[in-house]
Order: sequence, then structure tokens, then C-alpha cells
Amino acid sequence: MPDIRLDNVRVVTMRQLSNGASDIVRQVNETNRPAVVTKHGRYVAVIQPLSNAEVESIALKGLAAAADLEDNYSESADMATMMQRLNDRRRSGN
Repeated sequence: MPDIRLDNVRVVTMRQLSNGASDIVRQVNETNRPAVVTKHGRYVAVIQPLSNAEVESIALKGLAAAADLEDNYSESADMATMMQRLNDRRRSGN
């Protein structure tokens, strides 16, 4: 995750997030600016925009970890390849 600069973020409260989550997420993605969520005046979370490449990479790493395929994971593997590896592993009973 890239460094988050506080001069470039939108600060939202938990109440604002609860009442308007879809609008906040839409604005984060449209402006490409993260939002910091506060609860009782304390920072508790960050909503960070992701590019499609980042999302796929995160998903693939999660799949590899869930299936214990870290040894076979490579940055060049695509979703179809990873799903095939998972299916092969499931069929083999490992």
C-alpha cells in the first residue's frame, strides 16, 4: 500500500461512513484520494483506492495463501491459472 499523506485525504466519521458508505467509496475511487475514518476523534481505518492490477494481485495472493500455494505463486500468474491450480489441488485431495 502506498504511503498515505494526511494533506491528501478526506476525513470521515464512523457515522458518516455508516450513513453514506457507497457515496464515500465512490468518491474515493473517483478522486483517487483515500479517506481516513475516525471514531471518537481517533483514526481507525483508511479507505484506499485500488487499481484493477492491485486488486487482482491482492486476490491472487489471498488465493495462494488460502490454498497453501505460496511456493507456486508468481507475480505473472493470472486469475485463471491460479483457479486451475486450486481446482487441481482440490481434485488431488491435497
